Parts: sequence; C-alpha cells; structure tokens
Amino acid sequence: MDELSSLAIAAGRGDRGALARFVGETQGDVWRLCAHLVDPAAADDLTQDTYLRAIPALRGFRADAPARTWLLAIARRACAAEIGARSR
Repeated sequence: MDELSSLAIAAGRGDRGALARFVGETQGDVWRLCAHLVDPAAADDLTQDTYLRAIPALRGFRADAPARTWLLAIARRACAAEIGARSR
C-alpha cells in the first residue's frame, strides 16, 4: 500500500494530522484536474467540492485502488456535475 493510501485510511479513522497531510499532498493534483476538465476559474470551487465529498467518504475507503485514483475519480464526478449544470 502506498503512503497516500495509508494516510487516507488513518484520516478515515479520525487522525486529523493524516487528513491534513492527505489534503496537502493531493490538493494540487485535484486543482489541476478540475482546471483541465472545466476551467481554471472554477477549479478552486470544484477542488473544495471534491474534498467536501471525499472527506466524509474516507471512513469507507478500503484501498482497493490507490487513494489518489479514488480521489481523482471523485473530482471527475464533481467536474461532470458542474459541466452538466452549465449545459442546462
């Protein structure tokens, strides 16, 4: 298991330090993905939305996939929801 996945599991168990490190180590990747998929102007809000979705879900994270992959999938869904809302 990679270090980021270990941090995610610890964060899911309530370790605030692990959560802070998890967010710190992934925030740039999430922002870049959101900026690429939607636009840089929306990336800050979409990054925040991603963590609002992901942090409560960390309790159920089982490391079936690496934590970065899991988190970026959540970011992609947040971006897809934004694109869908814009097209309506």
